Formats: sequence, structure tokens, C-alpha cells
Amino acid sequence: QRAWRCYTNRQIFHYFRDMIRFREQGDPAQLLRCINPREAGMFDAAAQIHVRFRLGGSVFPPTIYYKVYTHGPVTDVNAFAPR
Repeated sequence: QRAWRCYTNRQIFHYFRDMIRFREQGDPAQLLRCINPREAGMFDAAAQIHVRFRLGGSVFPPTIYYKVYTHGPVTDVNAFAPR
């Protein structure tokens, strides 16, 4: 039974790892839409974003963490809005 649990845990890890490696072949914003649709709605092609994914956490199965990088200038519209 312990060997079976190890085997299934490895299969789960490989599933998550392959899902993250999808970024190398596909659009990372598409994967982000599956993970967090609310934040993915804020991004478009003009935003010039780059998303990096990683697995982490202290318990199994691992949690998918992501970081969003921008390559273009970012402006906070609320800071410049007249009141």
C-alpha cells in the first residue's frame, strides 16, 4: 500500500509539472485563466505581461504559485485622477 501511495503521489506531481510546462508551448495567460479567472481578466496583449509558475507548499499535493511580470510601463490611474 505504501508503494501504491508513492506511485500515485508521483503521478499527481507529474500532472502538475506537465501542466506548468505547458507554458513553454502555449500561452501562459490561457493557463492563468484556468487557475484564477478573475485576475486573468485584467490582462490583455497590450499589457505586455510574462507569467511564471512554480509548485510549492508544505503539504501534498503541491500548490501552484505564479508571479506576473510586466515588460511595459505601469501607471496607477487612481493616483493621478483629479478629485
